[in-house]
Amino acid sequence: MINSIRVDDFTGGLNLDANVFRLAKNQSGDLLNVDLNPKGGVSSRWGFSRINTSAAGGFAAGAFYPSRLFSWQGTTRYLMLASNDGVYHSTGGNFTSLSLTTNNEFGASFAPWDTVSTSLLYVARGAGYQMTKWNGTTTTNLTASGGAAGVTEWQDDLTSPTGTHAPKSEHTTTHVNRLWVAGTTEGASSYPNRVRFSHPLFPESWRQDDYIDIPAGGSKITAIVPFSGHLVVFKESSVWAIFGYSEDTFQLVELTRKVGAVSQCAVALGDNGVYFYSNNDGVFFYDGKSIKDLYENLRPLNIDSEVNDQAKDAISLGYANGRVYLSLPSGDDVVDIPTYDSSVEQYDSSTRKYDGGTRATRPTSMFVYDRAVGSGAWTFYKSADGFGLVTPIDFLTVSGETLHVAVHPYQPYVLSIDKRENGSQDNITGTNVSFDSYYVAGWQDANNVAARKMWRRPQFVLRNEQTANNLSVDVYQDWDGFNDVKSFSIAVDATTVTQSNWQSWLEPDFGASPTSGDALGLARSVQLKFTNSSGPWAVYSIVYRFNPRKARI
Repeated sequence: MINSIRVDDFTGGLNLDANVFRLAKNQSGDLLNVDLNPKGGVSSRWGFSRINTSAAGGFAAGAFYPSRLFSWQGTTRYLMLASNDGVYHSTGGNFTSLSLTTNNEFGASFAPWDTVSTSLLYVARGAGYQMTKWNGTTTTNLTASGGAAGVTEWQDDLTSPTGTHAPKSEHTTTHVNRLWVAGTTEGASSYPNRVRFSHPLFPESWRQDDYIDIPAGGSKITAIVPFSGHLVVFKESSVWAIFGYSEDTFQLVELTRKVGAVSQCAVALGDNGVYFYSNNDGVFFYDGKSIKDLYENLRPLNIDSEVNDQAKDAISLGYANGRVYLSLPSGDDVVDIPTYDSSVEQYDSSTRKYDGGTRATRPTSMFVYDRAVGSGAWTFYKSADGFGLVTPIDFLTVSGETLHVAVHPYQPYVLSIDKRENGSQDNITGTNVSFDSYYVAGWQDANNVAARKMWRRPQFVLRNEQTANNLSVDVYQDWDGFNDVKSFSIAVDATTVTQSNWQSWLEPDFGASPTSGDALGLARSVQLKFTNSSGPWAVYSIVYRFNPRKARI
C-alpha cells in the first residue's frame, strides 16, 4: 500500500537551529532569495532594479558609503539619501546633492515640518554643523542654540517665540507640534544623553531649560522615533518613552534596560510599531505596550559570532511593503578574496560561514521578516552581486506610484525592490543579472525515525510562468543534509496570458500545473532542495509517496 504525505504549508520560514529535530515541518534550515506566501507556497523573490542611472554623488563603486534613506512627503515628494557625510535628493530618478556636509556618526537625520502654506525638512548634521532647513529649493542654516559660550541664543519667552535657531544634534524628529533633537552639542559641551524640544508650533525657538537627560542605559542616545502618541528614545542598551503633550506634562518612562538600538540606522517605524536591532541580541518589536523578541530563529547568527561586531555601521533595519528588512555584515567579505574552507570543515551555506575568511564590513546578508506569514516568519535575500541592501522604505512618487526602495551598500545606486517585471534578475549597474534562489524543505520521516520506507515518485504543483524553465531538485536521505544522493529536474510550464483572460486590477495569474519527480529511494527520511537560477518559480504543494516497511527490533 502506498501512503502519502501532503505538504502545502511553508509558513514557518527560516530557522537556523542546527538540530534538524527542532525544525518544525513548515520551517527550513536553509533558503535563499525566496518569498513565503501567507496562505502556503514558496516562490523565488522578485528582482531589484536601480532607479538612478547616474551614480549617486558621482561616487565610484567601493567609494560609496550610504547610511540611510528617508521619504519626505512635502510639497514635492523627495527621496532623501544620507551618504559619505553628505545629503542627496531624488524625485524617483537620479540624485542631486543638497550641498550639505554632515558629521553624524550614522548619517544625517531628517524631520519634516508642514504647515498650511509651507513644507520644510529639517536636517540634523551632527556636532560640527548647524541644523539646516530646506524648503525644496533653498537651504538655510539655523543659528546654533547655546551659542559659543553655551548660555546664549535661547528663546526663553514662550509668549513671544522668535528666532531661527536649533541645537546642533545627531538626531531630530517632529512630535506633539514640536521639533525634537537628541545628542546635542551646546557651545563647546557635548550632551550625548540629552533630548531637547522646541516651543510648541515654533520649531526654531528653544528654551534653555526644555530638555530631558537620560544618563542610564548606555553612553549615548542612538535614535528617537515618535510612535502612538509618545516619543521612543533608544540608547545602546535601553529603551525609554517620553509621554505627555507639554513641558509641564512630559514624563520619562523606562521601557527596558535589557536591549537597545545600535544606531538610528537600526531602527524602523512600521505601521504597527517600532522595530529595532539590539547589538548581539537581535531584532525586537515595540507595539506601544510591550517589547517582543522576533529573533529567536536567527539567534545562532549572534551566538556563533557570524555577525561582525566591529562593523556596526553596516547593520541596517528598514520597513517597506509591510515587511522588515535586516541587513547584517555576516560571513565573508564580498569584495576581498576569502580564505576558503579546509578539506575537513566544509560547512558553508548562504546564511552562515565557518571558513575564517576575511570578515564582512558591509552588509552581505538581508533577512526579511513578514508578520503576515504564519505567526511571523523570516526569509533570506542576497542581491545578485552578493550584498544585503540598506534601509528599505516606501516612497510615494509625484506621479502617485509607490516604490519600495533600498540603497546598495557598495554600488552608488538606489534600487526598487519587489520589481515583478524583472522576474528573477537584478539590475544594479545597468545590466540584468540572474540570481540564485533555492528552498530546502523540511525532513519527512512519516513519524517513524527507525523504519525505512520506499519513497516513490513525489508529486508537485508548480506555478506556471511566462517563460518555461526547469527547477532542479536535490534529494537528501537519513538526516544528512550535506551530501545529496541524487538530483532530477522538473519542468516549470509556461502560460500565455492575454488581457481578455485576467482581471485588469489584478496581476496575471498564470495558473498551476501538476508534475512528478523521480523516485526518492529507500531511506528512513528524505529531504528536498529546490533550486533555480534561470527564471522565476513557485512550489505550491508537495506530495511525498512511500511504502512503509517494518522496523527491526
